Amino acid sequence: MEDALEELGELWAELKKRHQENGKALQEIDTALQLVGELEAAECWLETVAGLLAEPRATKNLDDLQRDLQKVGTLKNKAGAWAAKIHTLQKEMQMVSSSEHTAAAMIQRKMKRVKEK
Repeated sequence: MEDALEELGELWAELKKRHQENGKALQEIDTALQLVGELEAAECWLETVAGLLAEPRATKNLDDLQRDLQKVGTLKNKAGAWAAKIHTLQKEMQMVSSSEHTAAAMIQRKMKRVKEK
């Protein structure tokens, strides 16, 4: 009877340990998904900006050019905010365990693409 209780106690301890490990893994996955979402939003925003900036200036009137200048100021501010977010994401990625290496590599590639844009 004592052996059975001892074994049950060991099994319970193992179950608790696995539960904690699974909880930690789920938190890491959630963080990784949030990072991917942030990077996708940055990438989408940058594509929109690239489209706006690609319009030929010769076809624009003075009001359009003034709006573009205002957009440039806004773009500079947003670019600074995205740079700060990417820096934070890089720090978080450095803390991701090696067991999440595949997800980390995917996120690193996406961050590189966003930085290049």
